[in-house]
Amino acid sequence: MNELAKVLEFESDGDIEVALKFLHARVDALEEKMLESNDVIDFPLVHRFVPGMYIREIFMPKGSLAVSVIHNTEHPYVCLKGDASVFIPGGEVVRIKAGHIGVTKPGTRRVLFMHEDTVWVTFHPCEDGETVQQIEDRVREKHLLPDGRDTREEWRAKVAAKKLEGEK
Repeated sequence: MNELAKVLEFESDGDIEVALKFLHARVDALEEKMLESNDVIDFPLVHRFVPGMYIREIFMPKGSLAVSVIHNTEHPYVCLKGDASVFIPGGEVVRIKAGHIGVTKPGTRRVLFMHEDTVWVTFHPCEDGETVQQIEDRVREKHLLPDGRDTREEWRAKVAAKKLEGEK
C-alpha cells in the first residue's frame, strides 16, 4: 500500500454511506493540513471555449498533492501529460498516466499525488456566454469544511497572497 493509501485507509463494517462519510472527513482533514502549510502551490489553469464546450486545463507540478472539488456533473477528462496516483473515496488508489481518458461521475472527489509534472484536461458542456465562474458553480458542489470554511476560496486567497509577496 502506498503512502497516499495509508493516509486515507479506513475500516468499514460494510455500510458504504458510513465509509464514504468517514473518507470524505479524512479528505477534509487532509485539505485543512494542506491549507495550514506555508507551501501553497499554484496550479495554473488554461480556459478554452468552443461553441457549447468549456475546456479546462490544469498543470500540477511533480511532487504536489491536490484535492479536487466534488463534481456535480458527468464529464470526460484526459491526463494529457504526466503520472499521478489518484484516490477517489470509496475506491482504490490508481495510477493514471499520460494518454489516459476517463469519465468523471457526479459525486467524484479526487486526491492526487503527482509523480511527474501533470497536465489534466476536463471538458464541460456550456451555454454560449457562460462565464468560467458560472460553469464552476454548476459543475462543482459547494463543499465547506465542518468549521464553515470554503477550501477553494481559502486556497485561491493564499495563492494570490503568495503571488503578491513574490512581486515585492
